[in-house]
Amino acid sequence: MKNSNDPMVLIADDQETVRFTLHEVFSEQVSNIYTVSTCEEARDICVQYSINIAFIDLNMPQMGGLALFREIKSIDPKIMVNILTGEESSVGADDLLSEGAFDFILKPATFDRLQVCLDRCLRRLP
Repeated sequence: MKNSNDPMVLIADDQETVRFTLHEVFSEQVSNIYTVSTCEEARDICVQYSINIAFIDLNMPQMGGLALFREIKSIDPKIMVNILTGEESSVGADDLLSEGAFDFILKPATFDRLQVCLDRCLRRLP
């Protein structure tokens, strides 16, 4: 059940196994988790809800993860957007970090790596 006092986390990845895994890892600490498979759904969630933390796949179909990242930041610059990718060279991590990404995570990520990233985000919330 979603708790209105908990942070809201968005997981946007076109791979169901990735969405499921992230949800399982994060649900130990956060109850408000939205999982979506398209950029359009992710954008709609960010417009509808006060998302605090997002984990988005860089290689999403249609709009693409880079465009989604920029759109999320334009909707609310305070959202801590973490970029997931299976390709080191697709877009430079330094470029994304300089544009405001919170973290850049290479897939497949370990549970520990994901948990550390979520912990860092949660500590930054007011």
